[in-house]
Amino acid sequence: MTSRQLAPIREFYEPGRSFKKSAQRLPQPMKRELEAVIDELLAGNLSPGRRHEKLDAGDNLYSVRLNQGYRFVFLLYPDHGTALPVAVGPHDDAYRQARRSARRHIRPRSVPNSTGA
Repeated sequence: MTSRQLAPIREFYEPGRSFKKSAQRLPQPMKRELEAVIDELLAGNLSPGRRHEKLDAGDNLYSVRLNQGYRFVFLLYPDHGTALPVAVGPHDDAYRQARRSARRHIRPRSVPNSTGA
């Protein structure tokens, strides 16, 4: 895993059911952190403590720290300036979910429909 400058993200696509379920199960403080991370990514000013990293699990799959134990994982479409949330939760759970999701999304035939979320 390596830490690199992220391509700008203009918007996130509507996440899938699995991500939505994971996000709903987050403790309230982590829900607020998830919102803060997404806002930071969209504003292009991710704070250094977030420790974003490119994951080995798939092309353009990134992880961002919510806190010491929780991660947010998304698939970045750098040519489009968009991203798809794929996993959120405790470190190991989020990475496991991301690996499963990467198998489905690693080389999409087309970019998912945007919702402007």
